[in-house]
Amino acid sequence: MADYAGMYKVLFRAATKAIEDLQAAQAAAEEIYMRADETPITLLPPLNVSETKDDNQTPKQPGHLPGLSLRGSKNGQRVISFNKQAKR
Repeated sequence: MADYAGMYKVLFRAATKAIEDLQAAQAAAEEIYMRADETPITLLPPLNVSETKDDNQTPKQPGHLPGLSLRGSKNGQRVISFNKQAKR
């Protein structure tokens, strides 16, 4: 008969070690991030609201970027699509 208790112990130890290894890797990655130089952030001015889209002359939203569009949400996450063919 199979030694189920022995099999369980082997799997439990392996799963515990895997979790500990992942936690150690996460801590090491966080330490690297915390020691890194701060990346400068450049804020761009919003686009002029009076600018219009291509054919339908619908006013653009402030900060609109050609090719990017927000298509609602999926599972609580925003869905953003990118059209490489969009005209600037």
